Amino acid sequence: MMYLTDRLEIDSEISDYIKKHACVMNVQANPIALLNKSSIIIYANRALFDALKTDGSLPTLVQLNNLYRGVRQSVASSISENKPKTLQKVVRDNATEQLIPYQVHIRPVTHKSVCKGALVYIETDIKRLVDYFIDEKSTLSNKIFTLNSNLKNTFNLVTALFDNSPVGMMILDEQNKIMQINKNGLSILDVKAASVIGVNSNRFYSAVNDSSLLAEERVPEEVYAVTWTGEKKILMRCSVECKSEDVFSVETFVDVTEIERARFTAEEANKAKTEFLENMSHELRTPLHAIMGFSQCGIERGEQLDVKKANVFFNHIYHGGEILLALINDLLDVAKLGGGKVIFNNKPVQIDELVKEVVNEFEILADSKEIKINVEVKNIIKSTNLDEMRMMQVVRNILNNAVKFSKEKDEVTVELEQMDEFIQLRVYDHGPGIPDDELESIFEKFIQSSRTNTGAGGSGLGLAICRDILNHQNGAIWAENKPEGGAAFIVNLFLNHNIVNLMSSQ
Repeated sequence: MMYLTDRLEIDSEISDYIKKHACVMNVQANPIALLNKSSIIIYANRALFDALKTDGSLPTLVQLNNLYRGVRQSVASSISENKPKTLQKVVRDNATEQLIPYQVHIRPVTHKSVCKGALVYIETDIKRLVDYFIDEKSTLSNKIFTLNSNLKNTFNLVTALFDNSPVGMMILDEQNKIMQINKNGLSILDVKAASVIGVNSNRFYSAVNDSSLLAEERVPEEVYAVTWTGEKKILMRCSVECKSEDVFSVETFVDVTEIERARFTAEEANKAKTEFLENMSHELRTPLHAIMGFSQCGIERGEQLDVKKANVFFNHIYHGGEILLALINDLLDVAKLGGGKVIFNNKPVQIDELVKEVVNEFEILADSKEIKINVEVKNIIKSTNLDEMRMMQVVRNILNNAVKFSKEKDEVTVELEQMDEFIQLRVYDHGPGIPDDELESIFEKFIQSSRTNTGAGGSGLGLAICRDILNHQNGAIWAENKPEGGAAFIVNLFLNHNIVNLMSSQ
């Protein structure tokens, strides 16, 4: 550079020098420009042409200044002051979008201390470039570290939520094979993780809807499931498909077996309550109609009635009152027996005589339907300690059902037999029978058999009262269906208090 400055004597010699050294300057990788004292570029090498993209025409100082801001002012200052200048510039590379630092060197060209022009030499600021990339690397490393930390925290959070979720969760592949399952899922399906990984999830479901539809709508559905050990459960299940590079789905499920059972029980109880109210209103309405009808008739026609006709009316009224009283007594008995407020007056009772007395009460009702009641005492019956009135209530309720649900001209059979450990009473009818799955439930309060709750009457309390009384009287009662049709009610009155529970569980 000093050699170049010393050799330039006049402006015209700059042109001669350019011609002489153009080849050398043109092969330089760094942009070079030679300006006269009027700040006009009179030479630019190939690197500067490429940097400014001037399409072959000689670039101007304005174009150079557009790329390297401040060059024009620094060139003018360098020429006027005859002093070198250096600028620190950063230029964005259009191809890579990187910011590249440069140093712009401006040196006055003088002859005999007179400035003839200026030489502009542009070089990459290696130190700044290295520092820049170091800073970029550090920033990028910090971002990567932050992203990794966030990813790790997110992963740990998702894992914690997955493992400790209160619902069962599974991750399934495209073939619905289990890739991962959480603790609650293992507990609900009663399986170990080592046994279930790779198993198709449908193995646990006995009724599964279209999984693709379920995944699309993300709507929970109730399914029946069979656990690894064969236990049947009801699950509320929801599956969501996740589409990424690897297609998989996340399935959640909750064991609602007990909830469904409770719901079913509540629905049955509500149904029983409704049926009870309907039956009770019917039972109350019938005798009330009789009482009110005959009373009104007596009021309106009292003077015209003879004694015989009046007695008929009074008998009907009295009978209606008895029915109402019996219903009210049933309700009171249920409340008292359930609350343990009934006092039993036990004394030696001859059960065969008690049964015959109750059968005699039903002669009129049985005759009205032409039903024959047969009483068979198989052997000698020993006396046993009982509350006579309560035991009559038991026999009365059983016999009432047998007559009520028997068809006209049927037979009802009452058998008594003395066994070694107990006295057994059996009442057989030829009625509609009892569904097998209702043989136990008919002894619950307000429950009637589905074959006899169609308006035939009854509050649904009689058999429940029978069982409550017998539980306090060292006895047991249950129902069976006869092979030839009809139902059988069996009562065991135990002679030994220690074995009562053997039969009460039947």
